Amino acid sequence: MNKNELELELHKLHAKTRNLALWLGAFKHLCSVAGIAAMVYIIFDGLSSIVAAKSDSLNALALVVDKMSLGSWVSYIVALGTTGGWIYERKGKKRALKDLDGNRKSLEGNDPYRAGSGLTETGDTPT
Repeated sequence: MNKNELELELHKLHAKTRNLALWLGAFKHLCSVAGIAAMVYIIFDGLSSIVAAKSDSLNALALVVDKMSLGSWVSYIVALGTTGGWIYERKGKKRALKDLDGNRKSLEGNDPYRAGSGLTETGDTPT
């Protein structure tokens, strides 16, 4: 086995490892969603048995749900999720720019007509 074949095998192994990590991440996410759904089901199943036992408790349950204002909670959760996703994506782009900065400088140094992105070495906009 020569150096090129060894490097090819190393890249194949790295790709398989990355695929396994992606599958495990997806499985972990699926388990989290299933766990949350199971908790919600158990809570509402318990509440339905409480409501069935006493007819007055239905009015009390309606007051509790009204005071919780679920619509605003959902909007806050969605807003936090999208903000967190944007921050995560931006950090990934900055990390990629930082990793590829050496290659970019060497390419731009040899070609006077190649314009750079104008970003700093860390991927930030210059101030």
